[in-house]
Amino acid sequence: MLLDAKRHLRRAVFGQPFALLAWLFSSQMSSRRIREPEYMSEETA
Repeated sequence: MLLDAKRHLRRAVFGQPFALLAWLFSSQMSSRRIREPEYMSEETA
């Protein structure tokens, strides 16, 4: 039971930054493709 919790914690700790990095990369690529960061930020907000 403790091992399962430790595994879940490890997945959360290592999975979170990877997801954030992937989102940052994809957003950077899309903004670079469109070249209108102001328009993108307005649409998401």
